[in-house]
Amino acid sequence: MVYIIQKGVSMKVIDIDSLKRIKKLDNHLVLCLGSFMTLHLGHQALIKEATKNKNKAVGVLSLRPSPRVFFGQENDKVLLTDGDRARILTSLGVNYQINIKFDETLSEVKARDFIEKYLLPLGTKEIYIGEDFHFGFKREGDIKLLSEYFDVHVVPMVEDDEDKISSSRIYSLIQNGDMEKVTKLLGRYYEVSGTVIHGRGNGQKLAFPTANIAFDVPFLLPEKGVYLVRVFVKGEPHFAMANVGVHPTVGELSSPILEVHILDFDGLIYDWHLYVQFFRKIRDEIKFTSTKELVHQLETDKKKIRDIISNEVF
Repeated sequence: MVYIIQKGVSMKVIDIDSLKRIKKLDNHLVLCLGSFMTLHLGHQALIKEATKNKNKAVGVLSLRPSPRVFFGQENDKVLLTDGDRARILTSLGVNYQINIKFDETLSEVKARDFIEKYLLPLGTKEIYIGEDFHFGFKREGDIKLLSEYFDVHVVPMVEDDEDKISSSRIYSLIQNGDMEKVTKLLGRYYEVSGTVIHGRGNGQKLAFPTANIAFDVPFLLPEKGVYLVRVFVKGEPHFAMANVGVHPTVGELSSPILEVHILDFDGLIYDWHLYVQFFRKIRDEIKFTSTKELVHQLETDKKKIRDIISNEVF
C-alpha cells in the first residue's frame, strides 16, 4: 500500500509475514528500528535524524504486534490507527514503513540471524536506534552487534522536565486523564476515531444530544470523566463536550463508552465517521441523585468549556 499526503510525497507500507516476502528496497537503505507504537516526540526526533539526508531512502521497521504486547507485558490498546501512523511517518519523510509479523517462531530467532535474514536482505546500510534498543532472542542483540554490520547512529532519549518520554508513560497519562501532558509528549492532540451509532437516547431526553462512537480500532480511552474535545465532522472542526463513562445516574453500563455533545451543531449524523481530539479533562464522572442535578451539572460543564474556548487557542 502507498500513502500519499501531498503531490510528490508518498510512502510505501510493506508487511512481511515470511522470509519469502523480503526484497531489497534500496542499495543504501537507512533503517530506524523500534516499536514506534505512539510516535511520540522521542520517536519523531529519531526519525528526523534519519531523514536529514534527503538523498537516502529511509525505512521504519517494527515488529507487529510488539513483543511486549504479544507476551502480555504491555497494554494492547492502541493510540494510532495504521492509517494515521502511516500519514505521520509520511509527513516525517519516511519512504518505507516495514512491519514484520511477530510470533512465537520469530521470538526465538537469535539477534545475528535476525540481522542476516531480515535486515541485510532489505539493502540496509545504516541503522538509527534509541539508547536502550535491544532485539532478538532474549534481547541479546545490541548496538555492538549491529555495528559489526552497519553504520549505527544512536539517538539520545528525549526528556521533558520530569522524565524521559516513553510510550508506557503516555499510556499511563491517558489512563489518568492528563490530556494536556499527553499533548506535550506526543507533539499533537490525542485522537480517536469511529462511527456514530445509536445509543439509548438518554442525552436527547436530557436536552444534551450526544453522538455515541464505535471505534475503528481498540483505542485506549482516557480516565472516566468529562472532557473538552474537538470533533471533525466530514473534515469540519467543531468544539464539543465529551463524556467517557458508564452513565451511573441513568442506567449504568458494563464498560465505558465515548459520547460527544457537539456545540452549536444540529443534525443527524448516525453512521458518519468522526475524529475526536482530546484537549482537557473538565471533571470526573459523578453519580448524581437525580437527572435534574445531572442536567444542572452538564450546563455548568458546558459554560466552563465555552469559557475555556473563549480564552485559549487550540
